[in-house]
Amino acid sequence: MTLNVGIRGTAQPGPPYAGDAEAAGFGLGGTGAGGREDVTMRAIGFAGIGAGSVLVLGLGAWQLVSRRRRPA
Repeated sequence: MTLNVGIRGTAQPGPPYAGDAEAAGFGLGGTGAGGREDVTMRAIGFAGIGAGSVLVLGLGAWQLVSRRRRPA
């Protein structure tokens, strides 16, 4: 699939910002808004990854056990 796009005119500058964009939370810094690390979001991330890992390992173990119990 190919998408051909024609653009007319000349490039225009982006909109001006009233202040520092990074300070407003649009920067690429390592911390969240307000200049500090958000502990709650980090804990939710770790909990989600941990729960997903436990589920995948549990399903894998269930699969292995069910294969061993089948008569040949």
